[in-house]
Amino acid sequence: KGGSAGCNTGFPSYAIDYAAEGLCLDSAWPYRGQTGTCNNQCTKQRLAIGASVRTSGESELLNALYNQPVVVAVASANNVWKNYVRGVVSACPAARSDHVAIAVGYDGQSYKIKNSWGTRWGDGGYIYLRANAGGRGTCNIAERVSFPKLGASPYQPKPGCDKCNACYYPRGNWCLSGFNKANCEYYSAMHGTMWCAN
Repeated sequence: KGGSAGCNTGFPSYAIDYAAEGLCLDSAWPYRGQTGTCNNQCTKQRLAIGASVRTSGESELLNALYNQPVVVAVASANNVWKNYVRGVVSACPAARSDHVAIAVGYDGQSYKIKNSWGTRWGDGGYIYLRANAGGRGTCNIAERVSFPKLGASPYQPKPGCDKCNACYYPRGNWCLSGFNKANCEYYSAMHGTMWCAN
């Protein structure tokens, strides 16, 4: 969809835009331990994200990273990434971005990057790249930055609230119209009551 290669790779921003339209739950596509085919027939779960934002530069990366994890394109087809164990990487020999990872932190000197190669790789699945390198950044980290616009959670009705516009008591399946919001919330810890009124 939209220039991506579907199940055969693509660009992070296209994946974010695809996810913004809703994703199928694991229960719709259970793991079978064998090669299957792509399938888009399911009831999609809407996510609390909007369309993707694509940008570049370390200042833009930092601005986004202050609010959320950020997808970054990196140059990883090199021995620096292949043999990384710990420490801060200050340079990569590869000039071309060929992989994406998630920037999850910043400590003033380096970016903490979560990779998809498992926890046995690197520093428990992470690599640290030097910050403030200029240009495209260390290992091209600032060349292509993508992240979703975060939004309010999609409305999910509480079970039982579809038939109750007051205080709902799930253990008895009762709608307690004589309770106000304060009373309903007071009894929620003891009895599981839920305030359903708007």
